[in-house]
Amino acid sequence: MIKVSVIIPIYNVKNYIEKQIKSILAQTMSEWELILVDDGSTDGVEEILEEYVHSDSRIKAVYHEVNQGAGPARATGLGNAVGECVCFFDADDWVEPETLEDVYNLMKQNDAQVVCYSRYEEYSNRTKLALFKAKGIQKYTGIEALQEMHRRKNIRTSSWNKMYKRDVLSKDMFAKEKLVGEDYQTMIALFEKVSLVVQTDKPYYHYYFRKGSALNTGYSDFYKNGFNSYKKYEAYMLEKYPQFAKDIKRYHLIEQMAIVVAMFKNDVYDDVVRREITGNVRKNLGLLIFCRDIELRYKLAALALSIHYGILRCGYRLINGRNT
Repeated sequence: MIKVSVIIPIYNVKNYIEKQIKSILAQTMSEWELILVDDGSTDGVEEILEEYVHSDSRIKAVYHEVNQGAGPARATGLGNAVGECVCFFDADDWVEPETLEDVYNLMKQNDAQVVCYSRYEEYSNRTKLALFKAKGIQKYTGIEALQEMHRRKNIRTSSWNKMYKRDVLSKDMFAKEKLVGEDYQTMIALFEKVSLVVQTDKPYYHYYFRKGSALNTGYSDFYKNGFNSYKKYEAYMLEKYPQFAKDIKRYHLIEQMAIVVAMFKNDVYDDVVRREITGNVRKNLGLLIFCRDIELRYKLAALALSIHYGILRCGYRLINGRNT
């Protein structure tokens, strides 16, 4: 029996993918399958994938002719998965050897439908341990997990730091276009469907902050699409869960400020989007400034943006060692 299907979307990561594949091969659990979804890569990564496919019968490769985005790639992988549980890992990251075994056992012991776990953040010159605020094992209903996700202290929107029962997933949960924050709509659909989510603060996942990744190359339609998606789902969440309104609004204010910061990375400015975000921050500034659970950096960023986006830009460039 295949206990876990690991699905990895791949797009032009020839120099990184082997580290992730090798971390799966090193797992203490052997009852897994690895589904590599090449999403229209042009860097020759196919040759590496085929080498691993022919070396281990548990590894499969599926190919998209053109790049469609991580959401469609995950949906393709899910359509080919036969495991009892599913993990979605990113191609340029890696996991600890006991990840699949430990998390699967935690899933079974608690009869959970989703298990969330902590991470390491990997930078070019350092490793940062990013633990959840809540220690040990925590249990949530699906709706409690939805609120906790918006509080940003424990459960996060990322798809890669979780294991799922395969029968709670469906292909229509995934974003159909390339956009920042694509996992947000997936997690809303997921948590609305499940009854038990388990969280452990043990770190298993190594998330690598790669300079060439979509999140680090600056503003583009990737961010604009994300902004429009956030607006859509914020309205949905506020209407359906008014009791969580403050948490929902705070979550979206922080995500929107990140979109403005993306403009500073490549000096591409979408004035319509920037003005709308600035207006939202000014209107709701108190929700961030007077909340004790919000990190100081977000409060300072909100204050700077509410005065003028140029102040936030100067602060960003000073912190990142760039000339103004």
